[in-house]
Amino acid sequence: MDWTTLRTQLSGYPELTLHGHLGGPGDFGDGESREGHTEIWRQGRRLRVEVDGAPEFLCDGETSWSMEPTRHLTGLAGTPVAAPAGKLIYHGDARTFVHPREDRDWSGDDFIRPEEEVIAERFQGRDCWTVALKAPRRKVGPLRMWVDQESGYLLGEVNEHPDAAGAQAWIEDSEINVPLDDSLFVWDGPTVTRAEVKAAQKEDLRALEESQRAWFREHIADGPLRIPATVDLSPTQCSYREDGTFVAGNDGIIIRREGVGSEAEHSVDIAWTEDGLRTTMRVQNRSVVPDVSLRDVLRARFDGGDPEVTADEPAELWRLCRQEKEELARTRMLAHIVSDLSPVPVTLDLTPTAVPVHDDVTGEFTAYGEDFSLTRSRRVESKGKTAMNDPSSELHRWSTPDVDCELTVGGLVSVDRAGMAALWEQLHPGVPVDRYSRYRPEA
Repeated sequence: MDWTTLRTQLSGYPELTLHGHLGGPGDFGDGESREGHTEIWRQGRRLRVEVDGAPEFLCDGETSWSMEPTRHLTGLAGTPVAAPAGKLIYHGDARTFVHPREDRDWSGDDFIRPEEEVIAERFQGRDCWTVALKAPRRKVGPLRMWVDQESGYLLGEVNEHPDAAGAQAWIEDSEINVPLDDSLFVWDGPTVTRAEVKAAQKEDLRALEESQRAWFREHIADGPLRIPATVDLSPTQCSYREDGTFVAGNDGIIIRREGVGSEAEHSVDIAWTEDGLRTTMRVQNRSVVPDVSLRDVLRARFDGGDPEVTADEPAELWRLCRQEKEELARTRMLAHIVSDLSPVPVTLDLTPTAVPVHDDVTGEFTAYGEDFSLTRSRRVESKGKTAMNDPSSELHRWSTPDVDCELTVGGLVSVDRAGMAALWEQLHPGVPVDRYSRYRPEA
């Protein structure tokens, strides 16, 4: 047996039957743990997989039924999605042993080249062909596989490197060429559509996040968490036309002025109309409250610019560096559009939409909202090095005598000390803050 012939076998659908149980640790670095005891039946394109005695995936060669999409869904668990064979793929623990290799599996350098000749060897009570495949540079290896000589089924894979002791999986108690009833591969019960699965997933997520928000209201703050903040108006780009229309913005905002009759193809948060032109603003941080006061502040500033400022347009814009382009955008804004580019005061709503991590006893939590995150953990004396990679984000860290907290906000939204004090009073009223740091990427 040579490697080319063995590889061809692994890409096919053996005609003999196979029945067996999944064995071995099965830790191949995907971060997933075994769902339970897996049992498989195969013949050609026909497949049945059970987990702890319950059907997980079936295929009769023409139709597939998968319980994987509904496994954890309320009211749908155990009811499969049906689709033509090939349109549904089994993703469970035994996937290595139920799918033939595809052409793409043999491209690149990920365990595709043998380190040695193919040899004969007994494995799990069967006569097999075995070969060790060379590891790519980024991984350890080699990866040894065993292929049944009689049927061509893959029966085992083991990474032989000492640092990959858990990367082992095989088929135990394998039975080859035993009679299998056709009914094993057919589902005759009710099925659900992908749309029904999607609706159930959405409802389960809504219920989960509502329970998380309820926890936050009960243990942390029972009302909206709103604090004062500012949004940076300084543009990084500005396109202005003589008719007064323009598009300008930065990583935190997009501002446009168009004719009233123009067909808008973008969503907006703030809008007003004057002299036949409609001005709109879209704030990237969705936790900014687009209230009337923000509209009034913006409208007062967008008064046509400062007549003392002139914008000299360069002959060759493409020659400008980024800093020069940003300075040109500022000049265009001040000359034609606004009188003041200082940060705009806004209200920031930090009421979480999800609290995936929370502890009833310690009060620790990790919460998320639209473009912000908020955490509380037990106090440690050293917080370690702070790394800020997003140039539009700002990080706040503070501590009380018992806990450490962090707030990260994005979209060029900034919170000063007064805004943080307003947050502290809502999160832990009357509890002193004895250390506080504010980080911005450019600082």
